[in-house]
Amino acid sequence: MIFTRMQKVLRDFAFTEVDMSKATMSASLMGDLRLSSLSLILLVCDLEEEFDIEIPHEDLYGLETLGDVHAYLCGRFDRNE
Repeated sequence: MIFTRMQKVLRDFAFTEVDMSKATMSASLMGDLRLSSLSLILLVCDLEEEFDIEIPHEDLYGLETLGDVHAYLCGRFDRNE
């Protein structure tokens, strides 16, 4: 469920053209998905809105792959999906 919602946010993300075939758990946000640092911040804002949470700036440093984002969100909701 969480990964599906993450994919929805990526599909709807207006500031970049994300190749959804590369949107796997091991996909690097800045490498494989080619997000700039600004795009990454905007994506985090969209994720915050979708999941109705606030992601502190210091938490962003550990989010390098979609799997990292997924694990982070699962941890925030105390789920293992």
